[in-house]
Amino acid sequence: MKAVIEFENVDVETGEVMRSQATALASMTEQGMKLTYVEDVSGDGHKTRCTMIFSDNRLRVTRSGELNSDFVYEHGLTHHTKYATGYGSIPVTLQTKHFLHTAEGIDYEAAVLAEEFSLRLALQYTMEMGNELPMERKMKVHVHNLAD
Repeated sequence: MKAVIEFENVDVETGEVMRSQATALASMTEQGMKLTYVEDVSGDGHKTRCTMIFSDNRLRVTRSGELNSDFVYEHGLTHHTKYATGYGSIPVTLQTKHFLHTAEGIDYEAAVLAEEFSLRLALQYTMEMGNELPMERKMKVHVHNLAD
């Protein structure tokens, strides 16, 4: 089933807001709702495959291609990972401070996705990349079915 993903990312310190949208393939797995899409992360035409898996208390985002990452967001979780670029790997630490999730038409236990569904996620986290100062971020995600 096709879905639309709407993103809003906010840099808490500067107030900068970045919005984007993607069309994804949606399915249910044992881990939760899985969304797969392709994006041009660096803006130079190189494609990166992105997979998002939502459960009722966790979001996992993996990217493979030009850029490679595996980020996990869960309330109270500190996640250590690497962000791999064409220039090398950068250590990343994510600390999720707030995680609010609502879903309609999605049954995680039965792994059922209704014909019409909606998922909203709001989270706040701190990200440390390499030797940079920690960055405070907020992210909102809205996922819904793509009407034919």
